[in-house]
Amino acid sequence: MLEMNKLTLLTLLFLTSCAFRSSQTSSPDSAQSAMFEENGPKILKPLAIFHIIEPLGLDLVVYNVVLDKVVRITMDKTISQIALEPGTWLVRGFTLNKGHYQVMNEAQRFSFTMKKKKNTYVGSYIFQCPKVNKTHLPQLKKMNFFNRYPFRSETGLCEMVVGSDYKNVNKVFLKLSKTKHPSLSLGF
Repeated sequence: MLEMNKLTLLTLLFLTSCAFRSSQTSSPDSAQSAMFEENGPKILKPLAIFHIIEPLGLDLVVYNVVLDKVVRITMDKTISQIALEPGTWLVRGFTLNKGHYQVMNEAQRFSFTMKKKKNTYVGSYIFQCPKVNKTHLPQLKKMNFFNRYPFRSETGLCEMVVGSDYKNVNKVFLKLSKTKHPSLSLGF
């Protein structure tokens, strides 16, 4: 079991060595840069740390409640570090295999909160259509908890599972950081 955890950490470390990924957004003040100006000197945006278990290559659509801003983030790394403004963000949908999926129940959307000046772990994600099945049981067992969220499109149903594997993701993030960072804050 100890060898399995070491192998998992080494795999995550390998897959995320170049994981600093910019995102795409629909507004001019893009999340592609971690810097923005507010009447003076440049201020660094905090990083949202997404852990994508499966599959890579999807676009996640998130919405900032306060700023009324939609951001589309391409998830092509196991651990993606995305610069996002502080505040509450809701997962609205995702694009997977050319299907555009939207949340089925507006009252049960996954949300996370970005804190000012703190890099924030915003969950470990699994996406599968029509439903996340027992093939992902080993990953689910490693999580402290997880929740299921149904999505729909014109082509069918999909499910997003979001859970917390904070301990392992935080270890990998601290090892990957070239500068000293405090531990990740928890965003949900």
